[in-house]
Amino acid sequence: MREEVVHLSDDRVATLTAHLFETAPENANWTPQKRPAVLIIPGGGYSYCSLREGAPVSLTFNKAGYQAFVLRYHCGDASAYPTPLVESAKACAHIRNHGDEYGLDADKIAVLGFSAGGHLAALLGSSWHRRSLEELTGLQAQEMRPNAVLLGYPLVNLKPYIARLDRGDQNIPPVGAMIAAYAPHLDPLALVSALTPPTFLLHTRGDNVILPAETIEYVQSLMKNEVTCEYHVFSEGEHGLSTADSLSCYGRAYPKRVHYWVPLAIAWLNELFQYDF
Repeated sequence: MREEVVHLSDDRVATLTAHLFETAPENANWTPQKRPAVLIIPGGGYSYCSLREGAPVSLTFNKAGYQAFVLRYHCGDASAYPTPLVESAKACAHIRNHGDEYGLDADKIAVLGFSAGGHLAALLGSSWHRRSLEELTGLQAQEMRPNAVLLGYPLVNLKPYIARLDRGDQNIPPVGAMIAAYAPHLDPLALVSALTPPTFLLHTRGDNVILPAETIEYVQSLMKNEVTCEYHVFSEGEHGLSTADSLSCYGRAYPKRVHYWVPLAIAWLNELFQYDF
């Protein structure tokens, strides 16, 4: 494996860290010449980027045969719209435009986001085709398009979340500027359309930061727009469990069964991408 870091912003805060299989030898038949890719967007309420939802997730998808990339985006006051969205779009485009260099299939790029990172992944999934995003990034729509979106306990229904935040809900940790107030152009639920990529979602009933009932509204909107989707709600588990194993949940308790979202998601993605590793 090799690691590479790409800077996405002039201040060098926004980065894309690649965890890559070595380039396959020409005519090799024991390893794929072109692998699918996953762009991982950690959560943290736009206050920080969670380490638990970065490298451990990348290694998990490497093990499944994916070229994996972790996005670090601007947080806190620096996360005001559209900065993180532009950075996620640039990351997706960079992966696609360097497909040959990275040994990946440019038509098989998934975006996987957790919590606030799920908000960002879902926002990209429903905004990639919009002229406004082309103007913000200087990129063409097809460069920014995820071929699939995976969302872990994601913030995809902004209005009730902001209402709880405004009421002083103590379950919600501090948030950055990107989601400090409600606006339709920041709300993935308001932006779902038939152009939203196939989507996989997971949640846990014990999550009191982002409520499963709010996520269900997003799933209903996906179905209404005939977007291919799969949704799993585990009966136990708090917010922020990442891959729910010792790799990502070191130092905290977690229900072991929640980890099953990982093979379920990989199987779903492999079927979508027609990939057999």
